[in-house]
Amino acid sequence: KVSEFMNWTTLQKVLFLDKLLENELSAAVLEALDSTYSFTVNCNSEIKFKWFLLNLKSGSEFILPFVEKFLASQGRMKFTRPLYRQLSSNEQTREFGKNVFLANSEYYHPICRSIVAKDLGLAMKRSLSRSLSQGVTSPLVPKRKRGSGPRLNDAQRLEIIQKRRILKPPSMRSIAREYNVNEKVIRNVIANSVEIEARSLLADSHTRETMYRVARPKFPILEEKLLEWIESEKAEYQNNETVKLGNLSPTLVLAKARQIAHSLSIPEKNFKASWGWYEKFRYRRGLGGTLRQKCESRET
Repeated sequence: KVSEFMNWTTLQKVLFLDKLLENELSAAVLEALDSTYSFTVNCNSEIKFKWFLLNLKSGSEFILPFVEKFLASQGRMKFTRPLYRQLSSNEQTREFGKNVFLANSEYYHPICRSIVAKDLGLAMKRSLSRSLSQGVTSPLVPKRKRGSGPRLNDAQRLEIIQKRRILKPPSMRSIAREYNVNEKVIRNVIANSVEIEARSLLADSHTRETMYRVARPKFPILEEKLLEWIESEKAEYQNNETVKLGNLSPTLVLAKARQIAHSLSIPEKNFKASWGWYEKFRYRRGLGGTLRQKCESRET
């Protein structure tokens, strides 16, 4: 009975599918099983994996789009390798398997990527050029050099942080694809979410949209203390309609930075509080709308 089957544990369902894998089932039988037990739309990866393997072994073409989506959504080798090997064993699905792999290999762990590539007969260093020469089309591009790919701005980083905080957040892999970056970039954004949100509190929308790569400060404690001082100035000016914080003199900020550096025993030769440092500090801390640029206020 269906009701009894639904009460089975995941392990019992997997063992049931394992038993079915011992035989090649017809398309009609597979369709009847799916309409009864809804294996294709099951949310459990273990069950979906066995069900997809059973369909591929029986030569079912109906399941191919679902297999592609599954292989693109996660990269555990216990799932990916058997499915790719099954695709490769059938002449009708071999090219399909190569296409799916080339489209998603960038997101797999290097060990998984290397082993599956060998299973598919693709040499890793020349897999792209060889596959293209053989007529295999793929959206995968050659591996980017460090720093040459798309960059996220702070507005996008905040969007990503919010996406991961909802009740049912999308996977990091799907977010990486949405923003056309590596999954590692998304992990770094989440890991540094506190710093990103703190930096964005003082920044206006334009600054968030134009702030991309942010270098770590050489003297973080100095900058934190200087930022605290700027915040206190902001609070002091908040109720004063005749004075705008945007007119806070850069010379005054630099003087305060030198004073803090002296209190922290930072040698003058190591920290000169130059105009270049001032501009980087403004950018790093998202203070574009709070502190004036030097060209707007440099005294002569």
